[in-house]
Amino acid sequence: IDKQYIPAYIGLAKLSHDDGNNILAKQYYQLVLTIDKNYIAALLALGLINEQENNLPAAENFLLSAYKKSKGKLQNEFKHAILLAQFYQRHKLETKTLAIADNLLKNYPDTVEALSYMIDTQIALSNPSEAEVYLKKIISNDPQNIKYRLILAQLLAQQDNREEDMNLLLDDAFYIDPTSPYVLTIKAALQLHNKDYQKALKTAQWITLRFPLLNTGETLEADILWQMKEFEHALRVYQKAYKKEAAYPLAIKIANIMIFQNDQDGAIEF
Repeated sequence: IDKQYIPAYIGLAKLSHDDGNNILAKQYYQLVLTIDKNYIAALLALGLINEQENNLPAAENFLLSAYKKSKGKLQNEFKHAILLAQFYQRHKLETKTLAIADNLLKNYPDTVEALSYMIDTQIALSNPSEAEVYLKKIISNDPQNIKYRLILAQLLAQQDNREEDMNLLLDDAFYIDPTSPYVLTIKAALQLHNKDYQKALKTAQWITLRFPLLNTGETLEADILWQMKEFEHALRVYQKAYKKEAAYPLAIKIANIMIFQNDQDGAIEF
C-alpha cells in the first residue's frame, strides 16, 4: 500500500467500521489526517464514531473542525453547520447552534442559507418572534418566494391572535402561484389545526371548485367533517373523493366510518 494513498486508508477505515472495529477504524482515519489534516471526510467519520461511542466532547471537536476547515465555501460551510446543528439537537445542546448561526450571518449576510439556518435555530430554541424577523427578511429579499411564506404562516398558526397575519401570507402565496393547490391545502390544514372548522371547510370547498379534477378538496373537506363529528356527511364526501381517485388511504377512511357506524357488512363489501 502506498503510505500516502488516502483512498486506501479510507477504504480500510470503512471496512473496519462496518466490521464493528472502531479502534482500527479510528486509527486509519487518524492516519489520513496525518497525511492531510484538512481531509473533511475523515473528520466527519471520526465525529460519527465518537458520537456512537458516546464520547460527545471528541465528536463535537471533530465536527467543529470540519466546519471551520470549510470556511469560505458557503455550500460546504452550510452543510457542515447543519451537521453540527443536528448533533446538538440530538443531545439537547441547541443553544450552541446560536453561535454558528451568528457566524454564518456575519460571513454571509442576507444569503438564504445563513438566514434559514438562523430561522431553524430560533425555532429550535422556541423563539418564534426572532424566527419571524429572519423569515420576513427572506420574504422581503425575495417577494416571490412561497416556501418561506408558508413556513412563517405555520409559525404564526401556533401563536395567539395571529390568524389574520397567517391568512394574509397564505393569500399572498396563492396569488403568487394560483396554479397549485398546495398553498390552499396548507391554509385549510392550518385552519383545521386552529379548530376554525367553518373557514377550513370554505377553503377545502374552494380547492374543489378551483381544482375539480383533483380529489384534494373533497378529502380535506371530509377530514374536517370527521373532526366535526359529522360522520354521515364525511362518508359521502370521502366517497366522492374516492370516485375521483381510488386511493387506499381513502378506502381505509371510508371503511373506518362504516365500522364506526356499525355497518361492518358495508365495510367488508367496500
